[in-house]
Amino acid sequence: MYVNQIAFKIVPEWVPRQENVKADKISKTIDCDDWEIDDITFEYFNQNWGPHTVDRFATDYNAKCSIFNTKHWCPGTLGIDAFNRHWGKENNWIVPPPSDISRCIHKIIQDKADSTLFVPLWVSAPYWPLLHKVNGNVVEFESFIKDSKILPSTVIKKGRGRNGMFGKSTDFRMLAMKIRF
Repeated sequence: MYVNQIAFKIVPEWVPRQENVKADKISKTIDCDDWEIDDITFEYFNQNWGPHTVDRFATDYNAKCSIFNTKHWCPGTLGIDAFNRHWGKENNWIVPPPSDISRCIHKIIQDKADSTLFVPLWVSAPYWPLLHKVNGNVVEFESFIKDSKILPSTVIKKGRGRNGMFGKSTDFRMLAMKIRF
C-alpha cells in the first residue's frame, strides 16, 4: 500500500507592526470581565440545580461545562457572543459580566431558558428590579425564580485580567438563582 507523504516547512517571517494591526491588537486584549465561581460552589449547584449543559460566559481555562460560549475566540468554544445563541432547551450556567446582567435577564426570559444565574447582591443595581415584583407592600422574586441562595464573596474566583470589576475588591455577597420556565 502506497501512502502519500507531504512535507511542510515553516519559515517564520517578521511583519512590521503597522502592517499587522489586527493581530497586534488581539495580542494586547485583556478581558477585564474575566471571573468565575469557584469549582466547589459549581459542584454544589450542579448537583442541586443541574446538571448544567452550557456555560454561557466562559473561557477555555475556566469553563464549568464541556459546552461553552466565550467573549473572544478560544479553543473548544461553541461560539463567540452567547447572546447570538438560543438559550432554551438547555440548563445554562450563567456568570455574566456585571455590565451584561440586565441583558442576560432579558435573554433568559425571551428564550425561556432554564438557568442558574449569579449576580452580585447589589440592590441598587439596574438589574435588581428585573428580578423582583411588588405585591402590595411586599417585594418578592419574579415567578420564574424558583430558588435562591445568598453566598459569600469567597465563591468568586478572580480571572487572569485582574484589572476588571472583580480585580480590586470582592467585598460583597453573591446571589445565586435557579430560574425555570
